[in-house]
Amino acid sequence: MKRRSLVGITGVLLSLIFVLQEVGAAGGGDTRVVFLSNRDRLERPGREFDIFLLDLASSKSENLTLQLKAVVVRSNSQPRLITRRNSVVFLSFNERALIELNLGTKQVTKITDVAYEATSYTVSPDGNTLLYIERGDSTRQVFEVDLASGVSRNVTRNCYNNFEASYSPDGKRIVYVCDKDGSNSIAVMNRDGNEQTILTNRFGDDRYPHWSPDGKKIVFSSSRSGATDAEYHLYTIDANGKNFKLFYQSKAYNSSPVFSPDNKYVAFVSNGRGGMHKDIILKELASGLVKPITFELNDANGKFAIGDGGKVIVFENSGPIDSEIMLYDVRLKKMKNLTSGKGRDLAPSLGEGHQVSQ
Repeated sequence: MKRRSLVGITGVLLSLIFVLQEVGAAGGGDTRVVFLSNRDRLERPGREFDIFLLDLASSKSENLTLQLKAVVVRSNSQPRLITRRNSVVFLSFNERALIELNLGTKQVTKITDVAYEATSYTVSPDGNTLLYIERGDSTRQVFEVDLASGVSRNVTRNCYNNFEASYSPDGKRIVYVCDKDGSNSIAVMNRDGNEQTILTNRFGDDRYPHWSPDGKKIVFSSSRSGATDAEYHLYTIDANGKNFKLFYQSKAYNSSPVFSPDNKYVAFVSNGRGGMHKDIILKELASGLVKPITFELNDANGKFAIGDGGKVIVFENSGPIDSEIMLYDVRLKKMKNLTSGKGRDLAPSLGEGHQVSQ
């Protein structure tokens, strides 16, 4: 009995080592994950969190912000790991600003001031700029800021609400949501803000657009054909507005669809199990096979990032008391809890080349 037990443990350990080796095999070998946690503040009053850096290869983690008095990190600070700059960008809520933390020097730099509502931003493919949402007069506008200079500009410059913006894979175009037609629709524009074009009609609430890896298609969530206001299905459309197609439907709220970097599947979040459950589901593009990857977990799952060319997914598994960061190996179909322990662990971000859900 003892020998069998040891063999079983050895097999698990070898599988885990293989997973961690595979995580570092692509994307420049960056095996790091950043995430939010309040684990070191459980005895302190308030709603503050810290940003942690976890190396998957060594399993070592580091609290990056506990001793930083100049920043206030909250549960919606949205840390992003930028490999090319060896830095983490996040929102600080004492000054209401986007902050960059250099991981080598630990120097903190304020990038630009933002409104409290500016809690959605994305990093450009080259890692040099950010898109974020800011209120201009009475509407929300898409702004771009250069990380090196801190110079920002209003990209959309229109009289409508614009949000959920992200760069195309080549960095030349931007997809976003715009309410120009009286409801939220999917729109695209050049990076300089010119040629703003609405792609979808106004028959529904269209949200969470995301580019395909080749920049030719956009996947998004919409209420347009749902039987109730709580049903959102997934659709795809070409970046030129052609070939509008239903991609996935169920009697659920299906949101935050993201193409894998290898263009093999789309990952998204669904509440199809009902109640407080949320699950991450993969739909393979070649076969059309739909694979829920979190049904074995009892809590709500979301805030995911895809890394290593599509081979791994890290995500937030949130329960009523605490939450953990999980890693799922897509090929091996293996799950690992990266942050088991006290406290709430939230909002994981992988290194360069990853895709993050809205």
